[in-house]
Amino acid sequence: MTEARPFPESLLTLAGEQTAIAAQKAKALKAEADEAAHIHKIWEDVNSLLSQGWLLHVLALIDKQAPFLKKMRSDNHPAISLLEKIHRTTKEQAEEFKSYRFPAYLEEACRAANLSLDKDSRHPHYKFEKGFFQLEVDDYKKTARLSDNETRLCEFPADIEAIIKAVQRERKRVFERPFDAKKFLKKLRLSCT
Repeated sequence: MTEARPFPESLLTLAGEQTAIAAQKAKALKAEADEAAHIHKIWEDVNSLLSQGWLLHVLALIDKQAPFLKKMRSDNHPAISLLEKIHRTTKEQAEEFKSYRFPAYLEEACRAANLSLDKDSRHPHYKFEKGFFQLEVDDYKKTARLSDNETRLCEFPADIEAIIKAVQRERKRVFERPFDAKKFLKKLRLSCT
């Protein structure tokens, strides 16, 4: 032992090795925890979408997670068989998404939600609020794109209930917000100067 180093070299070497082992174990446990959190999030999303009956959203989620699910399959994760069963069942049910039946389903859902489709709406182009909102349905991709007169608002899997929610949300945001005349006039005056 020297005055500069009060501990023997062998003790310092062992402490360094233990530090490296602990760091490696911490890294492995963090990776395992991250993977568990990812799987938990997938299950939360699948459960939520299934409970809403949004089949096309479930398929989009599973397709988006395909690389991660492939890893789960190679690791023989116990949840993969149930996820694959959900995927198969959902895919079979989603095959019933036929463009010739979609307009009737959408009209019925709009009626039930007190949303009125414009009279000039035809599949795959739908309009709401005298053309202010436009909905484009892509039968091939099974997606819907909602836009207004200025810009695209959102694009998502074309589940009927999801379309109704999106139109209601945007309609409320635009047409049902409170009007503050003083605030409006102040902004208008500021923009004119």
